[in-house]
Amino acid sequence: MCLQALLRLPGVGPYTARALLSFVDNAPVAVVDTNVRRVLRRLAGASNPAPAALRGAAAGLLPDGQAYAWNQAMMDLGATVCVRSRPRCGHCPVSARCEARIAGVQAAIPAARPRRERPRRAVRMLLVSDPEQRVLLEKRPARGIWGGLYSLPELGHGEDPDGWCARHLGVRVSAYTPLQPLEHAFTHFDLSIRPVRIRLAGPPRAPMDADGWLWYNPAHEIEVGVASPVAFLLGTLRSTGDCAQ
Repeated sequence: MCLQALLRLPGVGPYTARALLSFVDNAPVAVVDTNVRRVLRRLAGASNPAPAALRGAAAGLLPDGQAYAWNQAMMDLGATVCVRSRPRCGHCPVSARCEARIAGVQAAIPAARPRRERPRRAVRMLLVSDPEQRVLLEKRPARGIWGGLYSLPELGHGEDPDGWCARHLGVRVSAYTPLQPLEHAFTHFDLSIRPVRIRLAGPPRAPMDADGWLWYNPAHEIEVGVASPVAFLLGTLRSTGDCAQ
């Protein structure tokens, strides 16, 4: 089977196709995985050559009739001797022709990948207290972060605490105080939470027991699932005594 025929098979990419041809048929194709790329880069003394150049270099080194053995040897060399950290150059059979070793830069090749800056998001959360010092919680949608858990209401872009309370609760704010920001890390991004402590001037007209909303007394143990930063913020109200008993 030829390379192009293998590439037409579902789920078979260039690396898998070349490996099959080499290891099954001993076909004269170079198999270039991560370990082989590292060996070739050090041999050439080049940190980041183009992928096409690496493939060409690998193909040019293939010995006649021994593609299988060469590919396996190169993969093993990169996996056990020409390793990324602390390469074992004293055990390498090709160290005499390795440009990186000759120049003393083998540990710097390949160059370290630049660290990606993690995305950061910011949100303003409201700790809204009614005259009974209960705090308003809002159930989050089933999908998304903290899906199905209770959290604190969040201000949308351009919203302010006074306008939010007037629109959603039908009551004005008597006082509000920004609290210490809180950082929370997810798998793929960091969340900066800026909580705002809000006291309502009177009883809210809505929502009271509306679906998806809950008035909670922080002096009691929570009986619903809450996001961990929310649990922390509610805990600060208990620890400071800033809640009904």
